[in-house]
Amino acid sequence: MTSIPLKEISPRSRRRVLLGVTGSIAAYKAPEIVRRLQDDGCEVRVIVTHAARQIVGPALFEALTGTRCMGEFWDSDVGGSDPEKVEIEHISWGDWADCLIIAPATADCLAKMRLGIADTPLLATVLAARCPIIVAPAMNCHMWGSVPNQEHITVLRDRGVIFVGPSEGSLACGWEGAGRLAEVDAIVGKIREVGTPQTLAGHHIVVALGPTRERIDPVRYISNRSSGKMGCAIIEAARARGAIVTAVHGPLSVPLPYGLHRAIEIESARDMADALDMVVWHSSPSVSAVVMAAAVADYRPAVMLSEKHKRGGDDGETCSLVLEQNPDILASLSRRRGGARSPLLIGFAVETIPHGAELISEFQRKRRAKGVDLLVGNRGDDAFDRDTTVAYLVAGTDTQSRRVEGTKRAVSGVIMERLAEMLGPN
Repeated sequence: MTSIPLKEISPRSRRRVLLGVTGSIAAYKAPEIVRRLQDDGCEVRVIVTHAARQIVGPALFEALTGTRCMGEFWDSDVGGSDPEKVEIEHISWGDWADCLIIAPATADCLAKMRLGIADTPLLATVLAARCPIIVAPAMNCHMWGSVPNQEHITVLRDRGVIFVGPSEGSLACGWEGAGRLAEVDAIVGKIREVGTPQTLAGHHIVVALGPTRERIDPVRYISNRSSGKMGCAIIEAARARGAIVTAVHGPLSVPLPYGLHRAIEIESARDMADALDMVVWHSSPSVSAVVMAAAVADYRPAVMLSEKHKRGGDDGETCSLVLEQNPDILASLSRRRGGARSPLLIGFAVETIPHGAELISEFQRKRRAKGVDLLVGNRGDDAFDRDTTVAYLVAGTDTQSRRVEGTKRAVSGVIMERLAEMLGPN
């Protein structure tokens, strides 16, 4: 068994994101973008224009990032009186960044970017930066749709500037229409996507996630500890690599990621089996792979009571519950595809066996029994209620077992890279 080193473990491998904030009223959302990028494992620096400082002060960004906030030319004291150590920030910060995002970006900012005007540190940094540049516009709907603004956008897109949003809705000025800053999830998702090889582009991936609930009576059910965090991380990793993703999910304790092709909410194991049967075999575009990250209940009550079961008057009274097996969804998918080997199937399995040869042997047995192409196995104590996990990737032959550990996002990236290798070019 070999171990996969995760790049996320190295501090230098953290993505360096430079956030520019301009003077739209939507600037109040910029601190949330910083926080979400940090949660995503990014190192963040912020440049705030003079107008943006009237809405949100640099002290807040400095507290969040632990780094000074650039705002004016020649106000840096980096290096003190030593001229050899003085930093020209609009050059050095552009060199530092792996990605530059302007959120919100005003109409004024877009016009000056098109013309190459560099009268603020942010615009000078844009000219000097050699990394991908993303803009998230925010402005009045009439400003957004105006002929000059649309001309600027066309030219910037032709130059390779990436746009996210704007979305439609109520605007601060009282109008309704396009011009709202894109949702923070959309902005973070776009930053995650930029710089990630699009190895799953064009592939339709179905991800089943979360627990199922098997009703005992109208107010009680059988379920498990699954939060859906691993499944959400799988979706994010697949989306970042360009995949079209459909989610079939039980009740989740975390929000679904942005940018899904479709989301189908279910409750029971039989609901999930029916939903997957519809999606996997009757979807357009056709499904390339199914990732069964859901924690499906193995059993359900043989009879669901129509009314709440009342407890008896005797404290010593017992109650028996008769259970019957649920369908094995993953094995059923494998049988139905037969020898076609399409779609590819990735299963998940949770055990309580201690780490060692016995645990790996059980995962290998389950892979064979389910008939899947790749099985991701872990121990419940390593995964439930955690943002990290320890997983074993058991592939088509028993000798191909790898252990990976780290955040669920990092492990999901490894799994999706393995899936891309298995699928090959689309």
